[in-house]
Amino acid sequence: MIRKQPLFSRPVQQTVPAPKRRSFLGRVWGGMGRALRKTCTVIGALILFSAFVNILVFSFAGEEKKIILPDQFILTLTLDDGLNEDENKTGGLIPRGLLPEPMDVYAMIDTIERSVNDKRVKALAVSIDGGGFPMSAVQELRGAIAKFRASGRPAVVFSPSFADAASNFTAYYLASSFDEIWMQPVGMIFLTGIDTESPYIRSALEKIGVKGAYFQRKEYKNAFEGVTSDSMSAASAEMNASMLADIMDQLLDDVSADRKMSRDDVMAAIDLGVLTDEESVAKGFVDHLGFGDEVMKALRKKLEVEDEKSMPTIALDDYRDARGHEYLQALMAKKPGEKDKKRPSVALVNVSDMIVPGTGEAGGLFGDKIAGAEDISAAIRKAAKDDNIAAIVLRINSPGGSPSASETIRHATSFAREKGKPVIVSMGSVAGSGGYWIATDASHIFAMPTTMTGSIGVIAGKFDLSGLWAKLGVNWDGVSVGENADMWSFNKGFDESGTERMNAMTDRIYATFIKRVAEGRNMTPEQVEEVARGRVWTGRQAHKIGLVDSLGGLNDALDYAAKDIGAGTRHDVRVVRLPEGSGPLHELMKELGIEVRMPDPINAMMSAWADLTATSKMPGGVAVYDAGLNRWK
Repeated sequence: MIRKQPLFSRPVQQTVPAPKRRSFLGRVWGGMGRALRKTCTVIGALILFSAFVNILVFSFAGEEKKIILPDQFILTLTLDDGLNEDENKTGGLIPRGLLPEPMDVYAMIDTIERSVNDKRVKALAVSIDGGGFPMSAVQELRGAIAKFRASGRPAVVFSPSFADAASNFTAYYLASSFDEIWMQPVGMIFLTGIDTESPYIRSALEKIGVKGAYFQRKEYKNAFEGVTSDSMSAASAEMNASMLADIMDQLLDDVSADRKMSRDDVMAAIDLGVLTDEESVAKGFVDHLGFGDEVMKALRKKLEVEDEKSMPTIALDDYRDARGHEYLQALMAKKPGEKDKKRPSVALVNVSDMIVPGTGEAGGLFGDKIAGAEDISAAIRKAAKDDNIAAIVLRINSPGGSPSASETIRHATSFAREKGKPVIVSMGSVAGSGGYWIATDASHIFAMPTTMTGSIGVIAGKFDLSGLWAKLGVNWDGVSVGENADMWSFNKGFDESGTERMNAMTDRIYATFIKRVAEGRNMTPEQVEEVARGRVWTGRQAHKIGLVDSLGGLNDALDYAAKDIGAGTRHDVRVVRLPEGSGPLHELMKELGIEVRMPDPINAMMSAWADLTATSKMPGGVAVYDAGLNRWK
């Protein structure tokens, strides 16, 4: 038998003494050292990842083809994912530009309005195919379409079918603002009207031993009605019917005017619910049946050109990008002694989603935001103290949230007013409850006719799971110090003492809310009480009862701010968005509690670059966004 020899020489056997047992402190320090090394390794990996992603993004950006606008072209826009109202997604480890980032509706509006004065733009063609279309956003975009049409140039819209349940009536509502509506053969229009419905699950919850214990001020504050009732209350039914009637009235007015038909004809079609392709044409809701390429062929014929080469299409994002290049080239072509007239600045502060105490960092890697009172109030105070900022526009798209957080933001707006800075509020789709609270001290409030606002009221409470635990055979036990120490426990309902405290709390918050509205809107508490009680109003209704000053969108608010400071229009001011966005490395350092400071020369350079590119990110400027699909090819 032949034994196999090792490839390398056999090691010499040695006796290794057992390591000495380390002391307790030594083991603790050793463990902390290992944890620190692992933490540093993770941080280093994240920093390298962030740097790699940035290099990747900038590499792709550098390869982008520069677009030179031809002498004449058709401006196109494809809406295959509805309208995006959220222009406040910033931060996170993944920088903007790597992930698909749809153009928000305000950038669309501003770009279309700017194209009105560009003689190279001969027509506007928009494709609609699915997604959500918030009513107030549609109304703002309809205003921009109307301005384009007023310039005498054609605006056409095409959709394979207006039968997307997600958009319901609103997609067609947008389409009705165009000169011509094209729909693909076999397409349909869902003119199903508008409705609202909610589940009422009190009985279902009781079957599993769960109860809702909530306190509301007052009868219209119905946020948790679904868990405390089995049907809609009379107050909720009255409020909902009133809002829907007002919205339907607006739809009938606008569609009948744009399509040149009577309100009765529009309502009759709505009562049918669904129109086939042939019915849509016969009843005047669609002008032509055809496909995307046929739309462009007909449009070029109207413009008296023969082919795409003579009249190419330019997507709205590419157009905005090209206008940005033109602006920068004009700026760089100026002689050293030439300077633009210094424009005053207007701060644009966004309040989106739920209003909460503290900061609004809630999305981590992808940079999703909520309305953190600390961030928002700090931004308002920063703008108030900045001598270069002459006015503040507060853009609110929030259903409300914490009363204390709302009061923090309201106090900041009051501080800005005391500093002599006008604060103009622009309400988006919703600015209710805490969203209205933060607007009460504004100099002027704008809302769209279909904005949901008001909801001046309070609701608070909890679920009582004691019945559920009993059914499951689970017994919770413990000790407490203080009569109401377990008041917020889900394992019991509110006792007599807890109920008294809850009523005192909600009464106090409601009274303060009434007081804030009365002081801010120059109303008596009795006048506010008549329109409060937790009731939600449309923007048009709120305007009639004095909760809103003017009907209009974000650009109207910016124009008002510019005029208020003597600067003309929004195009005559520099819009500064606050809170400021930050890069991926800064976000990481902030998460770790590390303050990052730039050397003065770098700060100066970044400030100059920010000023140069301000128009690329703000309403009233020029911006770049993701192109998406071009349905016209």
